[in-house]
Amino acid sequence: MLLATSVVSVVAGMVLMGSNAPAEAMAPTEPSRVLARLITPGGGSDMVMGPRGRYAWMSGSNGSKVFALDVRDEEVGFTVNLNASQSAIAISPDGRLVYASVDDDQQVVVINARTGRAVGRISVHPDVLSLAVSPNGQELYVGSRGTESVQIVDTKTRRAVAAIHGTPSPWSILFSPDGSRAYILERSSGDLVTIDTRTRQRTGQVDVGSDPNAMDISPAGDRLYIAGADAESLRLLDTASLTVLTRLKLPFAAIDVAVSPNGDQVYLATDHRGGSIGVVDAAATSVVGTIPVGGNPLLHLVVTPDGLRVVTNDLGRFTYIVDVSGFAG
Repeated sequence: MLLATSVVSVVAGMVLMGSNAPAEAMAPTEPSRVLARLITPGGGSDMVMGPRGRYAWMSGSNGSKVFALDVRDEEVGFTVNLNASQSAIAISPDGRLVYASVDDDQQVVVINARTGRAVGRISVHPDVLSLAVSPNGQELYVGSRGTESVQIVDTKTRRAVAAIHGTPSPWSILFSPDGSRAYILERSSGDLVTIDTRTRQRTGQVDVGSDPNAMDISPAGDRLYIAGADAESLRLLDTASLTVLTRLKLPFAAIDVAVSPNGDQVYLATDHRGGSIGVVDAAATSVVGTIPVGGNPLLHLVVTPDGLRVVTNDLGRFTYIVDVSGFAG
Protein backbone atom coordinates (compact mmCIF):
# COMPACT_ATOMS: atom_id res chain seq x y z
CA MET A 1 0.00 0.00 0.00
CA LEU A 2 1.16 3.55 -0.67
CA LEU A 3 0.03 7.14 -0.64
CA ALA A 4 -0.33 9.63 -3.46
CA THR A 5 2.50 11.69 -2.00
CA SER A 6 4.90 8.90 -2.97
CA VAL A 7 4.90 10.10 -6.58
CA VAL A 8 8.26 11.60 -7.59
CA SER A 9 9.82 12.91 -10.80
CA VAL A 10 10.95 10.85 -13.79
CA VAL A 11 14.66 10.05 -14.10
CA ALA A 12 16.04 9.02 -17.48
CA GLY A 13 18.23 5.97 -18.10
CA MET A 14 18.43 2.46 -16.71
CA VAL A 15 21.46 0.63 -15.27
CA LEU A 16 22.14 -2.24 -12.94
CA MET A 17 23.79 -0.96 -9.78
CA GLY A 18 27.36 -2.11 -9.55
CA SER A 19 27.55 -2.63 -13.31
CA ASN A 20 29.58 -0.63 -15.82
CA ALA A 21 26.96 -1.13 -18.50
CA PRO A 22 25.69 2.11 -20.09
CA ALA A 23 22.16 3.30 -19.53
CA GLU A 24 19.70 1.68 -21.91
CA ALA A 25 16.94 3.49 -23.77
CA MET A 26 13.37 2.50 -23.10
CA ALA A 27 11.83 0.14 -25.62
CA PRO A 28 9.22 1.83 -27.82
CA THR A 29 5.65 1.58 -26.70
CA GLU A 30 2.85 0.06 -28.78
CA PRO A 31 -0.73 1.20 -29.50
CA SER A 32 -3.13 1.57 -26.61
CA ARG A 33 -3.88 -1.55 -24.61
CA VAL A 34 -6.41 0.20 -22.35
CA LEU A 35 -9.65 -1.78 -22.53
CA ALA A 36 -11.71 0.44 -20.25
CA ARG A 37 -11.43 3.66 -18.28
CA LEU A 38 -13.71 3.67 -15.25
CA ILE A 39 -14.71 6.75 -13.26
CA THR A 40 -13.94 6.06 -9.60
CA PRO A 41 -14.11 9.39 -7.71
CA GLY A 42 -12.71 9.24 -4.21
CA GLY A 43 -11.04 5.88 -4.81
CA GLY A 44 -7.40 5.07 -4.75
CA SER A 45 -5.94 4.30 -1.33
CA ASP A 46 -5.44 0.55 -1.87
CA MET A 47 -6.39 -2.22 -4.29
CA VAL A 48 -6.64 -6.03 -4.23
CA MET A 49 -7.56 -8.65 -6.82
CA GLY A 50 -10.13 -11.33 -6.06
CA PRO A 51 -8.87 -14.93 -6.39
CA ARG A 52 -11.23 -15.71 -9.28
CA GLY A 53 -10.28 -12.60 -11.24
CA ARG A 54 -13.83 -11.33 -11.72
CA TYR A 55 -13.54 -8.37 -9.35
CA ALA A 56 -10.77 -6.07 -8.23
CA TRP A 57 -11.55 -4.21 -5.00
CA MET A 58 -10.44 -0.66 -4.29
CA SER A 59 -10.76 1.33 -1.08
CA GLY A 60 -11.62 5.02 -1.11
CA SER A 61 -9.09 7.55 0.18
CA ASN A 62 -11.22 10.67 -0.31
CA GLY A 63 -14.68 9.19 -0.34
CA SER A 64 -16.93 6.82 1.53
CA LYS A 65 -17.17 4.03 -1.03
CA VAL A 66 -15.38 0.75 -1.60
CA PHE A 67 -15.39 -0.06 -5.32
CA ALA A 68 -15.96 -3.55 -6.74
CA LEU A 69 -14.52 -3.31 -10.25
CA ASP A 70 -15.87 -5.89 -12.68
CA VAL A 71 -12.83 -6.90 -14.72
CA ARG A 72 -14.71 -9.25 -17.04
CA ASP A 73 -17.47 -6.81 -18.00
CA GLU A 74 -15.10 -3.82 -17.81
CA GLU A 75 -17.27 -1.68 -15.53
CA VAL A 76 -17.80 -0.62 -11.92
CA GLY A 77 -19.77 -3.63 -10.72
CA PHE A 78 -21.04 -2.03 -7.53
CA THR A 79 -19.96 0.10 -4.61
CA VAL A 80 -20.17 -0.37 -0.84
CA ASN A 81 -20.89 2.81 1.11
CA LEU A 82 -19.10 2.81 4.46
CA ASN A 83 -19.77 6.51 5.20
CA ALA A 84 -16.06 7.08 5.86
CA SER A 85 -12.80 7.03 3.95
CA GLN A 86 -10.71 3.88 4.04
CA SER A 87 -6.97 3.26 3.84
CA ALA A 88 -6.13 -0.43 3.42
CA ILE A 89 -8.05 -3.32 1.87
CA ALA A 90 -7.59 -7.11 1.77
CA ILE A 91 -9.55 -10.16 0.64
CA SER A 92 -9.87 -13.69 1.99
CA PRO A 93 -8.20 -16.47 -0.05
CA ASP A 94 -11.60 -17.89 -1.02
CA GLY A 95 -12.78 -14.45 -2.15
CA ARG A 96 -15.85 -14.44 0.10
CA LEU A 97 -14.87 -11.65 2.49
CA VAL A 98 -13.32 -8.24 1.92
CA TYR A 99 -11.66 -6.34 4.76
CA ALA A 100 -11.50 -2.52 4.62
CA SER A 101 -10.00 -0.31 7.32
CA VAL A 102 -12.07 2.74 8.24
CA ASP A 103 -9.84 5.68 9.03
CA ASP A 104 -11.98 7.52 11.59
CA ASP A 105 -13.46 4.64 13.57
CA GLN A 106 -10.42 2.47 14.39
CA GLN A 107 -12.23 -0.43 12.77
CA VAL A 108 -11.88 -2.89 9.94
CA VAL A 109 -15.20 -3.48 8.21
CA VAL A 110 -15.89 -7.03 6.98
CA ILE A 111 -17.81 -7.08 3.67
CA ASN A 112 -19.61 -10.01 2.07
CA ALA A 113 -18.08 -9.95 -1.41
CA ARG A 114 -21.15 -11.48 -3.05
CA THR A 115 -23.80 -9.19 -1.56
CA GLY A 116 -21.67 -6.11 -0.93
CA ARG A 117 -23.04 -5.82 2.59
CA ALA A 118 -21.05 -5.18 5.76
CA VAL A 119 -21.29 -8.31 7.93
CA GLY A 120 -19.01 -7.39 10.79
CA ARG A 121 -16.57 -4.93 12.32
CA ILE A 122 -13.21 -5.50 13.99
CA SER A 123 -11.78 -3.07 16.55
CA VAL A 124 -8.16 -2.25 15.70
CA HIS A 125 -5.42 0.20 16.56
CA PRO A 126 -5.56 3.71 15.03
CA ASP A 127 -4.00 4.88 11.77
CA VAL A 128 -4.03 1.60 9.85
CA LEU A 129 -1.58 1.47 6.94
CA SER A 130 -1.84 -2.12 5.73
CA LEU A 131 -3.93 -5.30 5.81
CA ALA A 132 -3.13 -8.86 4.76
CA VAL A 133 -4.97 -12.17 5.14
CA SER A 134 -2.98 -15.36 5.71
CA PRO A 135 -3.12 -17.99 2.92
CA ASN A 136 -5.29 -20.26 5.09
CA GLY A 137 -7.67 -17.37 5.78
CA GLN A 138 -7.45 -17.78 9.56
CA GLU A 139 -5.55 -14.60 10.45
CA LEU A 140 -5.69 -10.96 9.44
CA TYR A 141 -2.55 -8.88 9.95
CA VAL A 142 -3.28 -5.19 10.62
CA GLY A 143 -0.38 -2.74 10.34
CA SER A 144 -0.88 0.42 12.43
CA ARG A 145 1.24 3.53 12.55
CA GLY A 146 -0.71 4.82 15.52
CA THR A 147 0.70 2.19 17.89
CA GLU A 148 3.77 1.18 15.82
CA SER A 149 2.59 -2.39 15.70
CA VAL A 150 1.03 -5.15 13.63
CA GLN A 151 -2.05 -6.71 15.20
CA ILE A 152 -2.92 -10.33 14.49
CA VAL A 153 -6.67 -10.90 14.30
CA ASP A 154 -8.44 -14.25 14.41
CA THR A 155 -10.80 -14.02 11.42
CA LYS A 156 -13.30 -16.43 12.99
CA THR A 157 -13.75 -14.57 16.28
CA ARG A 158 -12.79 -11.22 14.73
CA ARG A 159 -10.70 -10.36 17.74
CA ALA A 160 -7.03 -9.44 18.06
CA VAL A 161 -5.06 -12.35 19.55
CA ALA A 162 -1.50 -11.01 19.38
CA ALA A 163 0.62 -8.06 18.28
CA ILE A 164 4.07 -7.53 16.82
CA HIS A 165 5.56 -4.33 18.24
CA GLY A 166 8.36 -2.07 17.11
CA THR A 167 7.07 -1.44 13.59
CA PRO A 168 6.77 2.38 13.31
CA SER A 169 5.28 2.43 9.81
CA PRO A 170 4.18 -1.01 8.56
CA TRP A 171 3.54 0.21 5.03
CA SER A 172 2.85 -3.14 3.41
CA ILE A 173 2.37 -6.73 4.60
CA LEU A 174 2.34 -9.95 2.62
CA PHE A 175 2.69 -13.67 3.27
CA SER A 176 4.81 -16.36 1.70
CA PRO A 177 2.68 -18.69 -0.47
CA ASP A 178 2.85 -21.44 2.16
CA GLY A 179 1.94 -19.03 4.96
CA SER A 180 5.00 -19.81 7.07
CA ARG A 181 6.37 -16.28 6.83
CA ALA A 182 4.98 -12.76 6.92
CA TYR A 183 6.91 -9.86 5.42
CA ILE A 184 6.49 -6.33 6.78
CA LEU A 185 7.78 -3.41 4.73
CA GLU A 186 8.82 -0.59 7.05
CA ARG A 187 8.64 2.71 5.21
CA SER A 188 10.18 5.04 7.82
CA SER A 189 13.24 2.87 8.52
CA GLY A 190 13.54 1.36 5.04
CA ASP A 191 13.65 -2.16 6.48
CA LEU A 192 12.05 -5.43 5.49
CA VAL A 193 11.09 -7.46 8.56
CA THR A 194 10.30 -11.19 8.47
CA ILE A 195 7.95 -12.92 10.91
CA ASP A 196 7.59 -16.61 11.72
CA THR A 197 3.80 -16.93 11.58
CA ARG A 198 3.79 -19.95 13.90
CA THR A 199 5.76 -18.34 16.74
CA ARG A 200 4.80 -14.76 15.77
CA GLN A 201 8.40 -13.73 16.33
CA ARG A 202 10.81 -11.75 14.19
CA THR A 203 13.27 -13.90 12.29
CA GLY A 204 15.11 -11.37 10.17
CA GLN A 205 15.53 -7.79 9.04
CA VAL A 206 17.27 -6.19 6.05
CA ASP A 207 17.72 -2.65 4.76
CA VAL A 208 15.94 -2.17 1.42
CA GLY A 209 16.57 1.55 0.91
CA SER A 210 14.87 4.76 1.91
CA ASP A 211 11.11 5.21 1.54
CA PRO A 212 10.20 1.87 -0.06
CA ASN A 213 6.83 2.08 -1.77
CA ALA A 214 5.51 -1.45 -2.29
CA MET A 215 6.42 -5.12 -2.58
CA ASP A 216 5.23 -8.36 -4.13
CA ILE A 217 6.41 -11.96 -4.00
CA SER A 218 7.04 -14.51 -6.75
CA PRO A 219 4.57 -17.41 -7.09
CA ALA A 220 7.22 -19.81 -5.81
CA GLY A 221 7.92 -17.58 -2.83
CA ASP A 222 11.66 -17.46 -3.46
CA ARG A 223 11.92 -13.86 -4.66
CA LEU A 224 10.67 -10.54 -3.34
CA TYR A 225 10.39 -7.43 -5.51
CA ILE A 226 10.48 -4.10 -3.70
CA ALA A 227 9.74 -0.82 -5.44
CA GLY A 228 11.53 2.10 -3.86
CA ALA A 229 11.37 5.84 -4.22
CA ASP A 230 15.12 6.25 -3.64
CA ALA A 231 16.75 6.78 -7.03
CA GLU A 232 13.73 5.11 -8.68
CA SER A 233 14.73 1.50 -8.09
CA LEU A 234 13.43 -2.04 -8.04
CA ARG A 235 15.15 -4.43 -5.67
CA LEU A 236 15.13 -8.21 -6.07
CA LEU A 237 15.64 -10.17 -2.83
CA ASP A 238 16.26 -13.83 -2.18
CA THR A 239 13.75 -14.78 0.52
CA ALA A 240 15.83 -17.63 1.96
CA SER A 241 18.89 -15.53 2.72
CA LEU A 242 17.24 -12.07 2.77
CA THR A 243 20.00 -10.77 0.51
CA VAL A 244 19.53 -8.21 -2.24
CA LEU A 245 20.36 -10.00 -5.50
CA THR A 246 19.85 -7.05 -7.83
CA ARG A 247 19.03 -3.40 -7.65
CA LEU A 248 17.61 -2.26 -10.94
CA LYS A 249 17.72 1.48 -11.52
CA LEU A 250 14.60 2.62 -13.32
CA PRO A 251 13.87 5.53 -15.66
CA PHE A 252 10.77 6.36 -13.65
CA ALA A 253 9.37 6.27 -10.13
CA ALA A 254 7.91 2.85 -9.30
CA ILE A 255 4.90 3.48 -7.07
CA ASP A 256 3.48 -0.05 -6.90
CA VAL A 257 4.58 -3.52 -8.02
CA ALA A 258 2.81 -6.75 -8.98
CA VAL A 259 4.26 -10.06 -10.18
CA SER A 260 2.46 -11.99 -12.91
CA PRO A 261 0.91 -15.33 -11.87
CA ASN A 262 3.53 -17.29 -13.84
CA GLY A 263 6.37 -15.20 -12.37
CA ASP A 264 7.72 -14.13 -15.76
CA GLN A 265 6.81 -10.44 -15.62
CA VAL A 266 6.87 -7.74 -13.00
CA TYR A 267 4.47 -4.84 -13.51
CA LEU A 268 5.10 -1.39 -12.07
CA ALA A 269 2.71 1.53 -11.53
CA THR A 270 4.74 4.56 -12.60
CA ASP A 271 4.65 8.28 -13.34
CA HIS A 272 6.38 7.71 -16.69
CA ARG A 273 4.89 9.93 -19.43
CA GLY A 274 2.13 11.00 -17.09
CA GLY A 275 1.10 7.45 -16.18
CA SER A 276 2.35 4.14 -17.58
CA ILE A 277 2.73 0.52 -16.57
CA GLY A 278 6.37 -0.49 -16.57
CA VAL A 279 7.05 -4.08 -17.60
CA VAL A 280 10.12 -5.91 -16.26
CA ASP A 281 11.40 -9.27 -17.46
CA ALA A 282 11.72 -11.15 -14.17
CA ALA A 283 14.40 -13.57 -15.41
CA ALA A 284 16.65 -10.92 -16.92
CA THR A 285 15.69 -8.25 -14.37
CA SER A 286 15.44 -5.64 -17.10
CA VAL A 287 12.78 -3.22 -18.28
CA VAL A 288 11.31 -4.42 -21.57
CA GLY A 289 8.88 -1.56 -22.15
CA THR A 290 6.04 0.58 -20.91
CA ILE A 291 2.30 0.57 -21.53
CA PRO A 292 0.85 4.09 -21.65
CA VAL A 293 -2.36 4.37 -19.64
CA GLY A 294 -3.43 7.92 -18.83
CA GLY A 295 -2.37 11.45 -18.09
CA ASN A 296 -1.81 11.12 -14.35
CA PRO A 297 0.72 9.11 -12.32
CA LEU A 298 -0.47 5.61 -11.47
CA LEU A 299 -0.87 4.57 -7.83
CA HIS A 300 -1.80 0.89 -7.59
CA LEU A 301 -2.03 -2.14 -9.82
CA VAL A 302 -3.13 -5.76 -9.57
CA VAL A 303 -2.99 -8.64 -12.05
CA THR A 304 -5.78 -11.08 -12.88
CA PRO A 305 -5.10 -14.74 -11.98
CA ASP A 306 -4.83 -15.66 -15.69
CA GLY A 307 -2.18 -12.97 -16.18
CA LEU A 308 -4.01 -11.36 -19.10
CA ARG A 309 -5.13 -8.09 -17.55
CA VAL A 310 -3.88 -5.46 -15.14
CA VAL A 311 -6.17 -3.13 -13.19
CA THR A 312 -4.61 0.18 -12.18
CA ASN A 313 -5.79 3.55 -10.87
CA ASP A 314 -4.33 7.00 -11.21
CA LEU A 315 -3.82 10.07 -9.09
CA GLY A 316 -6.97 11.59 -10.57
CA ARG A 317 -10.34 9.85 -10.59
CA PHE A 318 -9.92 7.03 -13.07
CA THR A 319 -9.26 3.30 -12.92
CA TYR A 320 -8.09 1.42 -16.01
CA ILE A 321 -8.39 -2.16 -17.19
CA VAL A 322 -5.38 -2.93 -19.37
CA ASP A 323 -4.62 -5.83 -21.70
CA VAL A 324 -1.10 -7.12 -20.98
CA SER A 325 -1.35 -10.40 -22.90
CA GLY A 326 1.59 -11.08 -25.17
CA PHE A 327 3.35 -7.81 -24.35
CA ALA A 328 6.95 -7.98 -25.53
CA GLY A 329 7.99 -4.34 -25.34
